[in-house]
Amino acid sequence: MEKAFDFDFVFDTQFVFRKLLDAIAKPMTVESIDKLKNSFPENAFLTALGCTFLDNGAEMYVEKNTALADTLAGLTLSKQTDIENADYIFLTSELNYETIRTIFEKAKKGTLPDPHKSATIIINCHSFEGDEDITVVSPGIKDAYNGKTSKYIKTILEIKQQLACEYPCGIDLFFISDKGDIFAYPRLARLTKEEK
Repeated sequence: MEKAFDFDFVFDTQFVFRKLLDAIAKPMTVESIDKLKNSFPENAFLTALGCTFLDNGAEMYVEKNTALADTLAGLTLSKQTDIENADYIFLTSELNYETIRTIFEKAKKGTLPDPHKSATIIINCHSFEGDEDITVVSPGIKDAYNGKTSKYIKTILEIKQQLACEYPCGIDLFFISDKGDIFAYPRLARLTKEEK
């Protein structure tokens, strides 16, 4: 019997989940799920993330990729919805900044009693590499992250910061590259200028 895909819903979702936990615990630190590059015929990394995040109680929105949306709905039984109601939002290609700003503005930010009822946005990027300096701080993280990233990613982080959500509300971001690298930018993380 020929398998339609080579993804194990027990072991591979556990593997991805551990990588996501490591990424969110250490904002901007790159983790890799490269070993799953052949797990699905198309959009392997986004599909692996979707199979880890989603279940039949979750609602999702997939921007400009109906094939991925249908695949995730079929594999996870999650419901497709609009941006305003989605628990998980998948941006499957590099979008212009105004589109990203609109999506961020419409996405659920949680409420003061339930800040965790916010959207998680998964953003596919070609690469994380670039020459833009960034310093990121986050509550509960002892040391600031100082590093370099692409202009595209830095601009996205600046757009998120401009939302100025009331603490502790906001949106969580996960970035996934074309080669399976992941990093997280939690809802309470902030860009700051490094003190010299």
